[in-house]
Amino acid sequence: MSSLDAELKTDLMAELKNLQSALDASTVYITHDRAEARVMACRVALMRNGRITQIVTPHELRERGSGLNDVHVQIEVPRAEVE
Repeated sequence: MSSLDAELKTDLMAELKNLQSALDASTVYITHDRAEARVMACRVALMRNGRITQIVTPHELRERGSGLNDVHVQIEVPRAEVE
């Protein structure tokens, strides 16, 4: 999504969230963009050298941002599993 203009990127992220919700499916979305991860995720798995080092919420990612690893993978899970 990094090569999309801001408006198209926002629309596509909203569409992906709607699709995930409508299908009630767990999805894995990989990104290096922290803002994208905060918008798209229920949980974010942070990785270093191909291994998950931490799993945080989007709120924790925003609050502790610079104290967390630089490379991350977003894990999206249905709301029923989060609650």
